[in-house]
Amino acid sequence: MSTRSHAAQTRPNSWLRELTRLKPAHWPIGRCLRAALSVALPILAGIMSGSAGSFMVMSLGALGLCLGEKDSPYIERFREVAIIAPIGALGFFLGYVGHLDWAFVVAAMTVVAFVVGLIGSYGSVLASALVQALLMGCIAIALPAIAPFWKPAAYFLAGCGFYAVLLGVEALFFRKRPFIVLVANLLEGLSRLALARSKNAEAAEEETIRRTITDKMSTGFASLLSGRYHQHGRPSAHLDWESSVLQGLSRIFTATLASSKPDNLEQAAHELKRLAALVRDEKPAPAADGAFADTLLSRSVEHFTAMYWSAGSSEKIAPPQVASGAVSASKRIGFAEALKFDHEAIRSAAVLALCVCIAFATRWVNDGNHWYWTPLTVIIVLRPDLGSIFVRSVHRVIGTVLGVLVGVAAFALFPKGIALVCVLAVLAGILPWAAQRAYWMATFVATPMVLILIDITSPGAGTTDYGLQRLVDTLIGGAIILVFGYFIWPRTHSHELERSFQSAREKIAAYLLALKPVSASQPDPQIGAKKRQAYVALAAMRKKINAAMLEPAPAGPEAAAWYPLVTGAERVCDGIGAWSARYTVAENQEAIVDALAARIAGNKPDGCAGIVKDEVNGDPFMAFASNICAAFDQIDGFMEKKDVGAKGQAVPAAA
Repeated sequence: MSTRSHAAQTRPNSWLRELTRLKPAHWPIGRCLRAALSVALPILAGIMSGSAGSFMVMSLGALGLCLGEKDSPYIERFREVAIIAPIGALGFFLGYVGHLDWAFVVAAMTVVAFVVGLIGSYGSVLASALVQALLMGCIAIALPAIAPFWKPAAYFLAGCGFYAVLLGVEALFFRKRPFIVLVANLLEGLSRLALARSKNAEAAEEETIRRTITDKMSTGFASLLSGRYHQHGRPSAHLDWESSVLQGLSRIFTATLASSKPDNLEQAAHELKRLAALVRDEKPAPAADGAFADTLLSRSVEHFTAMYWSAGSSEKIAPPQVASGAVSASKRIGFAEALKFDHEAIRSAAVLALCVCIAFATRWVNDGNHWYWTPLTVIIVLRPDLGSIFVRSVHRVIGTVLGVLVGVAAFALFPKGIALVCVLAVLAGILPWAAQRAYWMATFVATPMVLILIDITSPGAGTTDYGLQRLVDTLIGGAIILVFGYFIWPRTHSHELERSFQSAREKIAAYLLALKPVSASQPDPQIGAKKRQAYVALAAMRKKINAAMLEPAPAGPEAAAWYPLVTGAERVCDGIGAWSARYTVAENQEAIVDALAARIAGNKPDGCAGIVKDEVNGDPFMAFASNICAAFDQIDGFMEKKDVGAKGQAVPAAA
């Protein structure tokens, strides 16, 4: 991955290929079927009843939920619907602003956009809800004929409700399915990791597999903590079981990194692949494999197997280390922190407000029937919680151009009415898969869907091609975003990346300190949580780097230079986990651990002064400490240079 990204920064054509690269994705059958039904059935009912315009709003409500749905537990998805639906419906009441003088409309929508940008920085779900409200408000202002606005708001709620009903039907029969898929994917990833290590695969390949595992593991634990928070301290055998399963998978991950014998790793890879198939197909517990050597890795796999196929009783399964009260406290602390708007949140809100202001102001020179597609483009692309503005703008234009071509073809081949609804259903069924592949793919599929919905609700028996208008207005919106939302602002990520990396270093230091036992025979119960926090911090920084690397200079090359630092820090985390799987910190080693933690956090640059890197005398702990010192000496060497991570530098050594 790092090689591909580096090439993307050195050759323009490679950079363009990276910009349009498709991510691997599976077909989420349940989501695809639900999207097709929830978008197509309402508009079909509208055609049959002669109220296509009203029922189109139902389809729009479902479409917004389809675009934002993730592979999360059902309880999380219902929570998202419960937040997005009412807030999105309230947006229609912004339509009453449209009766004012247009200068007041522009000013009012600018203020609303700034507030949406600020509050949307609290979290992804809230950002989705507020963006839906802003979008619906824009539509209501542009189409005053849909007043009184409580009616489209009610239809919007009905569309979201219909989507929730379909989701509920699926959850009724497949309650555990999202978690089962997550576990199966993690087992497959662990199998690939074990196989790659058994064959001494290239470091880049192993790192890519490992990062995929840690990202999925973080997703699983985040959902688990959220579920415990909503239990309000009540016991839950199901959540206890999920916690034990995830902890078992974490043990396998650590044991895999600690294992170095090819035969043991290859055996584990085959066993993990077998378990993944059994989990995915929901088969009964497997028979014990006597050929599996008795090692730390094999015992970790056996422990997971016992946990996963257990009865799921809260008496038989140990509860997670984090108590519900601690989760509630962390939620309160997190909310208090969220109330403090940082510089980046204020800047993002200002960018959104400025671009919305200009987009609404274009109506003074672009007073066509569908002028509102320009502000719609701006609002969608500048959603507060998404990635690079530059990348999304380019993706939006690419997807719209290709989507318009599909829309034109659909209008030429199919008559208005039921035939176009069938095309709409097919496109809606493809949308969840396309959204996983790339943002431009989602836009490519969604564009003809919107064109078809508008055409079906337009008067007359013939089809009306609004594709060219949509393309022109999208290009105008894209130009506004690139000029006023991107190029006029400082295009550097150095301060943000420095803050993120320092936060990650502190969490790695906390993970190392958690290796010290709290008593003679009692390990720190927070070691698993500290480990996850370190990996999550590094994954968050890597996500920022990946987004920034797709931007033009100076942001792209600057971000790419941080990649070796994150890679080195991730390897230190791997080293801490691998060492702790085999050894424990002795009392006479605790002072060295304290010094190493201070060195990692950057609080004590000379923290390694007492460790002779070339004379570890065969002591595993001193070798472990020496590797950490060497890694962070090299990391800080990179940091001290003006051009961090210049070409030809080596990746920091593994711990």
